[in-house]
Amino acid sequence: MGETNMKRIGTKHWSVIKSLIPPTAELVVMPKPHDQPAVIVADLDGDDHQETACVYRNQGEMYVMIAKQDENRWHPIGNFKGQGYTVFRINGCSHC
Repeated sequence: MGETNMKRIGTKHWSVIKSLIPPTAELVVMPKPHDQPAVIVADLDGDDHQETACVYRNQGEMYVMIAKQDENRWHPIGNFKGQGYTVFRINGCSHC
């Protein structure tokens, strides 16, 4: 994960992701629309607090990791293994 990706994600979320994915993993970069890291920061569960989700590759396998913050500590609440591009198509997007 390079410095350019860190600037796009933000230092706070960059540190969270880096601390939670395996040390041998690398963030996946989506080529469309602008070579963005496959990271989203949003309230995914409707509790008025943002979660962080990312797609990463580790040892040739693709994963989606979702992390949640409790008090001052982030922890993964989901880590799902995908097969190839099925990880990217989780949201049903036909043009991604």
